[in-house]
Amino acid sequence: MDQAYLGWIEHTITLERAKKLTAESADSMSERKLTIRNAITEMCMENSRLQGLSGILEKFTKSLTGKSAEIEQLKQENRILRQSLEE
Repeated sequence: MDQAYLGWIEHTITLERAKKLTAESADSMSERKLTIRNAITEMCMENSRLQGLSGILEKFTKSLTGKSAEIEQLKQENRILRQSLEE
């Protein structure tokens, strides 16, 4: 989808250059196209980075949930032992 827009912009630039009416306009459009392409590249890289962080966070959350359950089990065992000592 993004490539289609960039292709359309490139085609429009070519047409403008062919007309030789607005070479400055074509140059301006080329600069804007480059800016758009750079922004898309940065967004894709950021998206990949965030997906990687999401995977790490998911593993951490699962580990934390497991440790929390283990702590609750140990607390329960501790309560049982205290009750048996009080008897």
